[in-house]
Amino acid sequence: MPSDNTAFRLIGQTIGGCQIKKLLGTGGMGAVYLANQISLGKEVALKILDERWAAHERHIEGFLREARLAAKLEDEHIIQIYDVDTDRNFNYIVMQFARGENLKDRLRRGPLDVDEALGYIEGVARGLSAAHSHGIVHRDIKPGNLVIGEDGIIKVLDFGLARLEEGEKDKSQGQFMGSVAYMAPEQSEYMPVDSRTDIYSLG
Repeated sequence: MPSDNTAFRLIGQTIGGCQIKKLLGTGGMGAVYLANQISLGKEVALKILDERWAAHERHIEGFLREARLAAKLEDEHIIQIYDVDTDRNFNYIVMQFARGENLKDRLRRGPLDVDEALGYIEGVARGLSAAHSHGIVHRDIKPGNLVIGEDGIIKVLDFGLARLEEGEKDKSQGQFMGSVAYMAPEQSEYMPVDSRTDIYSLG
């Protein structure tokens, strides 16, 4: 994310045609804000790359790759990408804002009943199937990356670790790409991944 001071200082500013309203959260690659897309007059989520990584070409490539891959996906169970660009040295992604809570927070309130759990699993599986049909592997399926909308539809977000199944060899040698608790064995051993990697994490 941008540094703590920068993250809050951006509130009220306009980046990429989006006026930032509030900070929603931070992650390994950037900060996510609730913003108003001025041209369309609608709420969006605006992800801005951490300024510490902006000077490193590899991180910029990874950030842009996330947007390009996810922008190909159109499915009700995947957060939609609207735009990706650079504005005043801020690299950003404009994406759908799903009002609701992530599955991680939902589970903190108590266990799901069987039908509810099966419904969410089916929804995520449908979203992943759409991604896999484009040769895209998420690589970090976990409760924190699944959002339950107010309409009850669950959506997959954060394709920051996504890669084409037959694309470039991963450049992050020596680093785990994913979350250990949900990681498929091949990820922890730096082996090639494919759609089965996501299925393991989901199941």
